[in-house]
Amino acid sequence: MGNSHLKSAIKIGIGAVLMLAVVAIAVGSAKVGNKAPDFKLKSLDGKSVTLEQIRKDPNKKDAERVVLLDFWATWCPPCREEVGTLQKLHDAYEKKGVAIVGIALDQGGATAVKPFVKEHKITYTGLLDPDGTASGAYGVRSIPAMFLIDKKGVVQFTHVGLTEQKVLEKEIKSLLK
Repeated sequence: MGNSHLKSAIKIGIGAVLMLAVVAIAVGSAKVGNKAPDFKLKSLDGKSVTLEQIRKDPNKKDAERVVLLDFWATWCPPCREEVGTLQKLHDAYEKKGVAIVGIALDQGGATAVKPFVKEHKITYTGLLDPDGTASGAYGVRSIPAMFLIDKKGVVQFTHVGLTEQKVLEKEIKSLLK
């Protein structure tokens, strides 16, 4: 009996170590200087969208865009407050090669997010991550969380919590040079 308990404990220990290694890889992949993890999420209208698709500039053939990913939720007060800033950035920089993408973590998916988007007149790209696939790959532990990705697909800036528009604008401009 004692021997089987020891074997079970060893198996559990090895499983825990492997699990931590997988989590560390996922969290580490979205750090500044690393290639941004790709994802495949549903848009508000049910279409599958990947980061690689978002990065392609529809206004310039064979060009890549700067991408600002914002992980948020409709029930999060700071996230709700930041929507206006993101909309202003979208309006100012969309035609200059910048994609603003809101990735909603709401468990209710499109049913929870669509009315909020309509009410606040959000026109930047909205994606759904109710099961936490993309937020897990990016190591998101608190929202709002932003990742600013350059034209080569590398994470250059990250922010957790409310971020001032002038800070984001300065970073975006530096990546458009």
